[in-house]
Parts: sequence; structure tokens; C-alpha cells
Amino acid sequence: MTVAGFSPAAADLLRRAMSRARSSADMERLRGPFVDGARRNGVDEKTANEIFHQIAGFAEFGFCKSHAAAFALTAYHTAHLKLYYPAEFYVALLNNQPMGFYSPAVIAGDAKRHGVAILPVEVNESSAKAIVELCDGAGADGADEARGVSRGGAGLSPSEPAVRGSEPSDRTGRRDPRARETSREASAASSAHPVDTSRTIAAHRTCRVHDVRLGLESVKGLGDAEAKAIVEERGRGGPFRGFDDFAARAGLKEEALRNLALVGAFDRFGEPRRALLWRARDAHRTSPSYARRALALPTTEAPALPALGEQERTALDYRITGIPTGPQVMHFYRDDLQRRGVLRACDLADHRHGELVHIAGAVVVKQHPETAKGHVFLSLEDETGMANVIIRPATYQRYKRVLDSESAIVVAGALQTVDGVISVLAKRLDGLRLFVKIAAREWQ
Repeated sequence: MTVAGFSPAAADLLRRAMSRARSSADMERLRGPFVDGARRNGVDEKTANEIFHQIAGFAEFGFCKSHAAAFALTAYHTAHLKLYYPAEFYVALLNNQPMGFYSPAVIAGDAKRHGVAILPVEVNESSAKAIVELCDGAGADGADEARGVSRGGAGLSPSEPAVRGSEPSDRTGRRDPRARETSREASAASSAHPVDTSRTIAAHRTCRVHDVRLGLESVKGLGDAEAKAIVEERGRGGPFRGFDDFAARAGLKEEALRNLALVGAFDRFGEPRRALLWRARDAHRTSPSYARRALALPTTEAPALPALGEQERTALDYRITGIPTGPQVMHFYRDDLQRRGVLRACDLADHRHGELVHIAGAVVVKQHPETAKGHVFLSLEDETGMANVIIRPATYQRYKRVLDSESAIVVAGALQTVDGVISVLAKRLDGLRLFVKIAAREWQ
């Protein structure tokens, strides 16, 4: 109204055009009246067009102040939780899937890079949903601290504690030292406790004794009802004493038993996962839910089978829960990538703007914004973090088949550092065949 001399009615038309589904056509129809009015008020044509250009640009992404304030408050709350109570923050995210920009696997990777371990499903420790759990080795002071900040944690039934100790119990509730040793051996075989590499959370974290224990619901073949039934049975009859005891009391189908075994849910009992696969078919027949129980036979002993390797365990995590509790998938390719001169995501900050770099990672997010004029934006994840990749339209068309067919890529491009934001402007993309299938989340 001040610059172009618009009447209140004309100004309202401009306001509506700015908020109407990002309508560039409606905005363009108002350019002429705006520029003409500005010239009558003594503004030269070039300046008037520049002002209108800025208004039109804001209309492409702007929204009302109350909306912005609501988003800002949500961002502040989540940032506060992640900084001071990261384990509780990650539990909340995992228990509210599907949601947001990133998959559970990416959330778990971020947790590990911030010093929060993702503990596997365990039949005597897991709840139906993910919970916070005392870190292995946390003492009495840590337990007191945990109880002080975490009572009533996300995803728990009222009868269960929000924070659970890491040591298993026998049927009477006493700590079982043999089971504890077996559990520790299983944990050592998977991975060491992650180290906080963020240089932010480590300095501020209020609760320093919590990790995340995955819930039974995360296992493929186990629904909400089955997961809750397992927890209820454990509450009635005490901790499960072994694989056969679990199979008889839980009443699960063979697929669920096999998947629980493959992700290590029975590791505390000391029996190899492949051996449990051998026995799962017989074991589920001992359950009261088995329709032909009169024909059930005793479980058979498995032959000597090799233990699962770290790569096999990671592949099974991705396939059965979608959440790796051990190394991120790119860890297994690092030696070869390093020989080829491919950087890690965390290394990009040490290189100069404009420098030719090579980066590789699993494609976890693809963005095709309508306002980006054909540009595509990727988020690549490796074992150290995320890397942003910008692909120009011509480059995207040239390498579209690679992006559509591969779960991971190697990118050669120019490093860009603008206002502290690091990205790679892609010039060449090569596929990297992974031993697991990772589906990227795509956004238009």
C-alpha cells in the first residue's frame, strides 16, 4: 500500500495470491499494477520490479508468523531433548514411526554417533516398544539418576519400569551370573559401546547412563498384540529360562521365533542363532497355540553350525527390524573405499571450497522440490554421519538409472561450503552394490 499505492482491496488480492498454493501465475498478474503504482509514487521501474521480485520469492516459501512460531517452539523442544536427554529423545522417535524425514535405521545411526547404544531385542529385557535402559556398567548412582529423570518413559505399559537394568534375572528375581556372562559375551561380539563424536551432546548430556533397547514390536512377524502378550507372560510366569521355555509359553508362529533368534533375542541363553533356526520349527509345536499339538515331537538338537559373522548380523538387522544394532552398512566397505580415495562424511570439513572430492554412502533421502527447477538433493549416510549432495538436472538425467537401481552411490564432485553448510555438487555418480537393500525416502 505504501510503495504501490494499493487500496486495501488490492493489497488483500496480493496477500491472497501469496498464500494460494504458491501460485506464481496469480502473482505475475499483479506485477503490472504493482510496478505502475510504484512508479506513480516516485519509485523507478527497476527498483519496483526488484521489490516485487522479492515479494514473489517470499511467496514461494513463506508462511504466517504464528505458523513460524509454532515450528520454532517445536524445534526448540526437540533440540533441548536431544541435547540433554538423547536416549529418551531417540526412544520417542522410534516409538512413533512412521514419521518425519528419516527412517528408523538413520535415527539409530545418529544415536550411536551421539554415544547412545542401540541394544538388540532381548526376550527378557525388551518391552513391546523401545525403552531407555541403564548402560552396561552403570552403578547405583547412575541408577538413582536414571530413576530421577526417566520414570514413565515413552512406550511402556504402566506395570513396567521406564528404565531397566541390564542384568538378567532368574525366575525368583535374583540376578543370574551365568546369564549375565552370556549376555556380556553376546554384546562384546556385536560391537563396543558407541562413542559420542558430536562434540556437543557429550558436554551437555544430563542423563549419562542410558541407552536404547529395541522393542519386540520392531521384529518382523511380531505384531502389537503378540509383543504385549510376551511382556504379559513374562510378568506372570517370570523371566524366560531358555528358548524352549519361551516357545512353549509365548505361543508364536515359526516365522516369529526364527526372526527373534536371528536378531539375537535369545543370545543370553548361550545357544548359537543358527542352531535355534534348526529347532524353531519343532519348538513352536510345543506351544499351546499349535493346532495339532497331539502330533508335536520333542525338539531336535542342531548339528555344529558356524556362528554368524558381523556382516551377516548386520544384514539380518536390516532385514528383520530395519534397525542395525552394530556397525552401519558402509563400515564394511570402508577399507576398499579408502584405497580409492573416497572420503568419509566427517572428512569433508577438512577440505577446501571448490575442491574435487569423492564421497560414498547409502542413499537415505531423495528430494525433488518443485521449486528447484529440476535439481535433486540427496542425503548420503556413512558410518560417520550424513553428506549432502546436489545434482543438477543434466547430471541427474545422465545418472538417473544409477540412482534408481542402487542403494548406495559414490559421488565425485566439487565441495561447496556456504555459510557453514557443506555439500557436494555432483559431477559423476557410480553405483555401489550393498549386501542389504536400503530404501531411500523420497520427497517432492
